[in-house]
Amino acid sequence: MRMDEVSKNGEKAEIFTEMQAMMKSAQKGRKPNAERKPTRIGSEYQATNIPPAGIFSGNETDTLKENSLKSDLYYEQVWDPKRAAASGKADLVHMTVLHNRKEAGMVHFHRCDYTIPGFYTDLAEVPPLDGTDWSKEEKNLFNESIWSYRKDIGKVAKHTGKSINNCLAYYYGSFKQTADYARLKSVCSIEEKQTKDGYADYCAVCDDGGELLCCDGCKNAYHLGCLDPPLLEIPADDWYCVECVMNKNFNCSDPKRKKQRRSRGGT
Repeated sequence: MRMDEVSKNGEKAEIFTEMQAMMKSAQKGRKPNAERKPTRIGSEYQATNIPPAGIFSGNETDTLKENSLKSDLYYEQVWDPKRAAASGKADLVHMTVLHNRKEAGMVHFHRCDYTIPGFYTDLAEVPPLDGTDWSKEEKNLFNESIWSYRKDIGKVAKHTGKSINNCLAYYYGSFKQTADYARLKSVCSIEEKQTKDGYADYCAVCDDGGELLCCDGCKNAYHLGCLDPPLLEIPADDWYCVECVMNKNFNCSDPKRKKQRRSRGGT
């Protein structure tokens, strides 16, 4: 090894040692980490028992019922990656099936035992997912339903007789491009504002948000620490700000507000 290489390696070692010392020094002055919440692992958060899946013909009804009793639910398998890869046709199907029939096409390909003959003929009878085959009456019914139930797609699907996936695809792919969607969005925004309690979402002293204490005599809100004198905790009884106390502005207090939350949490 040459002398210049030894010198360079020595410089690198010194730099590395200095960096380690700086890191140790920084860690000494660092505050201890806050207590971490437990990781969400376990039966309360993940499925621990996955029921079996399979395809059953008419003469296997008894087996299906028997397994259903054992596992409560019995699901139909809709895709087998090993069989799909072995067929060598999965990529062809994926590239040639239109986007609005892609999901149904893959399921149908599985039901056809991953074979091409007759696949495209049968798939042509499957309705597209995005609602491009809907009649004018069906589209009008969807519009009426989305206005009646706002954005509750579950109720819209039930009212229109369509699947939730079908309604979602039509909503995002077609309805959001219409003037009706813009009007619906505006109406929902107004309704959302009207349902709020009317209190300010910022502190009347520092103009900042966060967890605020709401006055029971006006619409002002305050940080506990911004009050003079500061408060350590939210009062259990009705609380009035200094302005309301000095102006004796108790007549604007609404009894209904007593049932509301005593503070507003910040994000």
